[in-house]
Amino acid sequence: MNPPPRALLLGSPSRLPFNGHLRRVLDSDGVRVSVAARVAAASPPEEAWAAVSALWSALDGAVGRDRGTLCRDAWERLLRVDPARLGPAAGADLTLLMVAEDAEGELISGCGLGLVLAVEAGATRELVDPRHPLLGEPGLPSAVPRALGPDRRGEIYVGMPAGLSVKPPAPPQLFAACGVR
Repeated sequence: MNPPPRALLLGSPSRLPFNGHLRRVLDSDGVRVSVAARVAAASPPEEAWAAVSALWSALDGAVGRDRGTLCRDAWERLLRVDPARLGPAAGADLTLLMVAEDAEGELISGCGLGLVLAVEAGATRELVDPRHPLLGEPGLPSAVPRALGPDRRGEIYVGMPAGLSVKPPAPPQLFAACGVR
């Protein structure tokens, strides 16, 4: 059995809450990266699926000897995606949360996030202050974003897309709001 993803995104309050969502976990010789993303969510499902497939394929083969090199390689692969493949907004609506980890620690990176919660022992805490650079407008960045090395590990990290105006519920309803059953 595979370990659960460490990165999750809240769904949208709509008829298709997970349209354009992706969750992927990659392992590379004891180093692991979990990615949760949303792109082309307002598009018809067929267009959203094509955009998600482009992100999925871009992550194929990501490798690293440690959390830093794996995080960088995953981002570099994502940044090489032709924006035209990322739906009608050409990736300008991308929200992504990435958690890279190894035995020594973890790195949190992303784009388009309005809030990031760390889940620990059934409780949540905000990972960063609202002015932190991890949070910001959606869109495929022009360069590899910086990564945060948190002071203490969370069991799972939950991102809320920027502009989404919902109050995140507490676990375990929080996980259901991310599509985890």
